[in-house]
Amino acid sequence: MMTSNPSDRPDIFASAGNDTAAYINMEDKMYIPCNDFIVAENYDVSNIVANLRANYQRNGEWQCFPLGNTNVGQYYNTEVLGSLGIDVKTLKSYQDIFEACKVVSAAGYKNFYYLRALSHIDWLNYAMTAQGIEYYDNANGRAGVPTKCLYDEGECNAAALAFFQFVRDMIDSGYLLDPTISADDARISFANQEALIMDGYSSGANAIVSLVKESAAPFQWSYEVSPVIEAGKPSKGQSPGGGALFIANTGDYWRQQGAWEFMKYLLNDDVVSAYAMATGYTPITETGSQTEEYKEYAANVFPSVSDIIAAQKATEEGVAYAPIPFSGDANTVYKDVCAAMLSDPGYTAEQAVADMTSRINEAIELYRLTNNLD
Repeated sequence: MMTSNPSDRPDIFASAGNDTAAYINMEDKMYIPCNDFIVAENYDVSNIVANLRANYQRNGEWQCFPLGNTNVGQYYNTEVLGSLGIDVKTLKSYQDIFEACKVVSAAGYKNFYYLRALSHIDWLNYAMTAQGIEYYDNANGRAGVPTKCLYDEGECNAAALAFFQFVRDMIDSGYLLDPTISADDARISFANQEALIMDGYSSGANAIVSLVKESAAPFQWSYEVSPVIEAGKPSKGQSPGGGALFIANTGDYWRQQGAWEFMKYLLNDDVVSAYAMATGYTPITETGSQTEEYKEYAANVFPSVSDIIAAQKATEEGVAYAPIPFSGDANTVYKDVCAAMLSDPGYTAEQAVADMTSRINEAIELYRLTNNLD
């Protein structure tokens, strides 16, 4: 995509959800906003799931369209956990989850939790979002590129400390499955009932369905949407994630119109539901989940998806992750902090938050400097 010649660009290009802000914030736009086409033909986009708008709109105008719709949450072996008296529906916070882990450990289980949260900042920030906490200034990055992160301030600081204390406690208590294995290997461990609890994206559900079905001893399991961090705090809702599609600025009217027609095609109910069933994504439109095929999928293949859809519908307006153009840098900092927690038993939650805050603010300063924002 990084070409100086617009005609060399593909008609449509894809982006991970976390990376869309990098394209949207470029001064020299590589794309044509979808809103230009929407206005030109008065196209109705009200069918797109409401809380996806916060990700891909700016000032109420669509910049790109969602390709997928995923959620950050937890997979649970409800068969084993239920036998121990644990109702996973009551695990509303990471602190609740830690208390449940004590029960599992007391029953003799070891190394039963795959903490994917050690490898991506999504688990921290989506839980922050669920708790209704902004973690960047400038309205969580929606009023402009942030000038600082807020992990060391007020309620955001309290939640960040609680999250990293959860990580510290999970490591120290010996509850974790080998954190260096891949997500694919973790799913296999879950299907083999070695991992009883596993962080994951809801879009990984199809793999879980197949692995559990093919395992030596199939069992009951469920997926639950992102918890909040602190026990007793209400959930304000769920921020969706997933990939997005941009119409490239190729300088060719007919290529751009063709791209727009294809984007509209992808919003047809049968296409939305077929893509969701094939990938594990949640449908990106309201009616995409209402086809007979998808209803059957939700009832018989992945029942937890109905809870994801309900949670997204119940999400308060404006509850969404921060659209930051330096997400890769922030994630690198976060992973370094988690690596320090794994390698150094004396590395505290307070140190983790302080180091993360300082280094992310350095990344923000560098981004703003190189993009002439100050």
